[in-house]
Amino acid sequence: MAVGWVAVHEASSTVQRDAQARVRSNRDAAVRALVREMDDFKRTVATASESKVVIEGLRAPTPEGISLMQDQLSAVARSQNSPAAFLSDTRGWNVAIFPVQPELIGKDFSFRDWFQGASRTGRPYVSSAYISAANGHPLVVGVSAPVFDGSRRAGYMTVLWQLESVRAVADGSHKDDDVTITVTDQRGQPLTSSLNVDDRGQPLQAPVSAATTQALAGRSVSTIHDGVLVAAGPVPGSGWTVTASQPASVALAPAATFQRILRRTVGVALLLLLLATIFALRFVLRRAADRAALRDSEERLRLLVDGTHDYQLFMLDPQGRIMTWNLGAQRIQGYTETEAVGQHFSVFYTHDQRAAGTPDQERELARTNDRFEQQAWRVRKDGTQFWANVIITTVHDEHGSLRGFIQVTRDLTERQKIEAKFEGLLEAAPDAMVGVDPTGAIRFVNRQTEALFAYDRGRLLGQSIEMLLPKSFRQVHAGHRAVYLANPETRAMGAGLELSGRRIDGTTFPVTISLSSIETEDGVLVIAAVRHHGTSVRRTGLARQRGALPTGLRRVDHRQVPREQRRRYPARQRHPVNAAGQRAAGVHRSVPRRAL
Repeated sequence: MAVGWVAVHEASSTVQRDAQARVRSNRDAAVRALVREMDDFKRTVATASESKVVIEGLRAPTPEGISLMQDQLSAVARSQNSPAAFLSDTRGWNVAIFPVQPELIGKDFSFRDWFQGASRTGRPYVSSAYISAANGHPLVVGVSAPVFDGSRRAGYMTVLWQLESVRAVADGSHKDDDVTITVTDQRGQPLTSSLNVDDRGQPLQAPVSAATTQALAGRSVSTIHDGVLVAAGPVPGSGWTVTASQPASVALAPAATFQRILRRTVGVALLLLLLATIFALRFVLRRAADRAALRDSEERLRLLVDGTHDYQLFMLDPQGRIMTWNLGAQRIQGYTETEAVGQHFSVFYTHDQRAAGTPDQERELARTNDRFEQQAWRVRKDGTQFWANVIITTVHDEHGSLRGFIQVTRDLTERQKIEAKFEGLLEAAPDAMVGVDPTGAIRFVNRQTEALFAYDRGRLLGQSIEMLLPKSFRQVHAGHRAVYLANPETRAMGAGLELSGRRIDGTTFPVTISLSSIETEDGVLVIAAVRHHGTSVRRTGLARQRGALPTGLRRVDHRQVPREQRRRYPARQRHPVNAAGQRAAGVHRSVPRRAL
């Protein structure tokens, strides 16, 4: 019995340690996610505060300067999906705001925590929660950075971060659904869907738990309080805290289950009890090890996903100068954010493209059509070229005025090499090869297709596949396509049927067709291998029989033909009335034909 209770105690301790480690792991994951998002906000605001437009606008506010500052605020707010961004002078008085709210210009906001924190530290600062005076009065925190004119402080730039976005970052980072994440600001106020505030939107003091109090003091804590496993800790560089919690009844369920099983087996012999206890202990320890391995695997996967940046994404002003930069752009182009921001985007084009005015032409096409897309060569910082898919779209403000462009670039160099090899294989094929998308449009052909159907390639691409069929079969062929797409597999087409193609001059000819399909980024692509074949032996034999018949049909008794001569003729020729006679009488059934 003593051995059994020792096993129970050891198993319970192991499960409890594992549960507390799991709660701490969820807390730490939320802290990391918040730090990453805060750092991104701080970098964005700090970079924007160094803008010449902002500095000159605060130095000498004019209507034109304020308009330019509002454009800058618009770009920053949109880049962070923020409800509002604004500039204030050194007294905390509002100078410019986006979206525009004239009633807030000149208003004193020096009582806000973002102003007091940024002015006190002289660095980017994340404030406590409050209800903003901006449109919609969202629940927010302010991310503020001082604006320096030389060594003199000229004012402050602030971007609002909605509480629901803060919670989404924290909730999206934890690993276990049964663990609850709570984020508090510097005052210990939980960042929830409601705040207890005064008439200015400032938060009122709320009760603070013992774990949160220790986290506010900069200490991490892991404990069990009132039947709940709690792990609290500070968010570095912000004064915020994160608390992860899980009911002990859920966390310690494996140990409780084990204890119930053990109590039901008290009457079992000591040896069996010992064996059962050892087995159960090993089982619990193995589960703990498996959970630890799973958490490690999930953490590696998260790091892998966080480090994947396959797309270059940045924003241009209306003149084509780079305003924002991302890690994907840095990976593809080789420029850091400091090197890229402010440059004209033509730096990514080849010398010949710049000499031909291609960058400005493409920017004008995007301005005219709201979107421009192409695949072309682009140049990295080190001078190497790569084949890229480039999309440029326009960005307008609420009045419809052009505020700039967003460019997305993807490196297609490896894909181009693969496609070149694929096209080379198709061109080398001995048969006519035709690629068709699910709509029936022709996407590629090879030179054998041009020769077989007498069409130039340019007249085929993008057209319906039915143009290569006899007119009598075009209407029903769409149904055949739908049937094949429902179960695309490699097979011969029209087994037992005669298939026909149609040339550009309207003549038809017999073909054999093999079908296959491949999955592409644009969907299923059906590939038809088409081969011309001569008139069938069966049709030639029938023609000869019709020519050999006399004007008056008569039955031939094969018994009157010598045996050695009968062996030379097949049964249908010994009974011509069975074949040619039926055709002459109008009862012959033609062989069905189906098109491509």
